[in-house]
Amino acid sequence: MTCMKELKNSFHQVVGIDIAEPAINDAIVNAESNGFPVTDAVAKFVASRAELVMNEEIRKARLLKCQIVAVVDPAREGLHQDVCRALRNENMIQRIIYVSCNPTGSLIKDAGILCSPRTKKYFGLPFRPMFAQPVDMFPLTSHCEMILIFDRMSEEECKGLKAGKDSVVKMDTETENSVNEKNVDEKLKIEKNVDENLKTENSDNDKT
Repeated sequence: MTCMKELKNSFHQVVGIDIAEPAINDAIVNAESNGFPVTDAVAKFVASRAELVMNEEIRKARLLKCQIVAVVDPAREGLHQDVCRALRNENMIQRIIYVSCNPTGSLIKDAGILCSPRTKKYFGLPFRPMFAQPVDMFPLTSHCEMILIFDRMSEEECKGLKAGKDSVVKMDTETENSVNEKNVDEKLKIEKNVDENLKTENSDNDKT
């Protein structure tokens, strides 16, 4: 919540959700100490499981008609499947900042859901990882935190028409023909090698 003081001109509202009520109480104290009134219009905090209230909070956020940046910091088992689905399918969420205490386990699972091609269950446009920063909060141990930023992909990027935000990647006819010719040449070489190997084997069998 301390970072809110530096970013107060960058957002309209903050909604914090945590299952632990003491953590919510601390967040309220922190917000007020940084000059933010704890009201629904500025900074709101909910003590609940995220999967139970997240969809309702997103519905309320739609009234602001602005993009949403979601900051998630799940337990070691990762995000609940309903939270993953809400993040993936809500188009207003254009960026996810994922703080993981299990980067080699649950982070991989959740990243696969967020970044995979669209399905009936996860019909929203996929995300792509943009930035990763390990944080060694426990020196001299094997534990490491990971901060990963995901940005929502566009339709053009999903179709392979764009690489990144600006450059357009299209295979022109000349390049496509060159690739096809190369593939044909490689196939002919393989077939030729197979024929030569068969002839050598037959020759050796005749000699024996």
